[in-house]
Amino acid sequence: MSDILVVKLGGSTIADQAQVLGEVAVVARRRPVVLVHGGGRRITEWLERLGVPSTFEGGLRVTDAASLEVAAAVLRGVVNSELVAGLRDLGVDAVGLSGVDGGLLIAERIPAMGLVAHVVGLRRDLLDAVLVGGQVPVVAPLARDEHGFCRLRGAGSSDRGEIKRNLDASPWVLTRCQGVRTRWR
Repeated sequence: MSDILVVKLGGSTIADQAQVLGEVAVVARRRPVVLVHGGGRRITEWLERLGVPSTFEGGLRVTDAASLEVAAAVLRGVVNSELVAGLRDLGVDAVGLSGVDGGLLIAERIPAMGLVAHVVGLRRDLLDAVLVGGQVPVVAPLARDEHGFCRLRGAGSSDRGEIKRNLDASPWVLTRCQGVRTRWR
């Protein structure tokens, strides 16, 4: 599997991502795409809505058990499902995954950040199986480490880089940051 493009989307609402999803759909018809998403803004909204307090260290959320439960529900249940449905509405055969599914992403905890981790490896065979089947994997930033379930830092910052490196993929694209977008090749 070559010529893979790894795309990073922020976790804003599906309405905010409509144009980008349309571009992803066009590219996915020509070449393999792995879509990795974040969701920090959506997690914050849900934590506030549910009255779960947040703690930040150096600008990053320190994730405790209660925050992780909300983060997992939002990332895998809300954001991932919206993105998969949005791509499928555009005629793209997308499949939702998290780094936990099939042990896709292997993580290591970040000291003093609670249940937050960064990616140290991935199961390429699992992503290859999805890609060879003509599907677009949509990956939520959740994983397991030797101690259990964890959220990946920076709303997917480390997982997209690890996926890109392990797949020898084309440069990934940031779409959440104002004014930052690379045109597809």
